[in-house]
Amino acid sequence: MESRPERGRYLGCRDIKKGQQAVSQLQSEGLKQVDPGYTATDFNNHSGHGTVSDAAARVVKAATLSPDGPTGQFFSDDNAPETGISPW
Repeated sequence: MESRPERGRYLGCRDIKKGQQAVSQLQSEGLKQVDPGYTATDFNNHSGHGTVSDAAARVVKAATLSPDGPTGQFFSDDNAPETGISPW
């Protein structure tokens, strides 16, 4: 079987470009990304410091912002507690 290492490299670049295009399109359509914080769940054996209710409140807060509100942002109270908007 012939080895073609360049094949994987080009596939990766193409996939990354498609991903970037998708994110750019979603940002123009009002994308909001939310970090629910380190939440105590079964997934982490309840080691998180936040509650599920707190995490849900963060998601609902971002989802219910007015259409004129910030878009293309990453919201994280853990990373930026004063504004809730995390720098990229």
